[in-house]
Amino acid sequence: MSHRIFFTLRRNQIKYYVSIELRMFCKLAFLNLSDMLRSETREERLSALPNIGNVLEKELIQVGIRTKAELKACGSENAFIRIRTIDENACFNKLCALEGAIQGMRWTKLSPEIKYSLKAFYNSLK
Repeated sequence: MSHRIFFTLRRNQIKYYVSIELRMFCKLAFLNLSDMLRSETREERLSALPNIGNVLEKELIQVGIRTKAELKACGSENAFIRIRTIDENACFNKLCALEGAIQGMRWTKLSPEIKYSLKAFYNSLK
């Protein structure tokens, strides 16, 4: 019965109903995404770590690292290699930021020995 009604509609009415359906789908998708973001508390997000802002958090999620535990298990060097696949211009400071986030400190507070080993790793990638 509904098929008959649908086919008797005029062309502009069909477009109208399709656009309503599309809008409803977009609203539902947006609401689901909003709920997922709200369900994550601030402490669970990667951006709660030192040195991790929204941009670096999005990059980490894009390369498959979604939690603090995944970042720590992956390590700063492996995470940096993954980020370099999507951002060829990722710099040494980003590598230091990842290491600082894993250690729970600002990257400027990393010891000179750690910075030296990170610099050697970074230069080996060039």
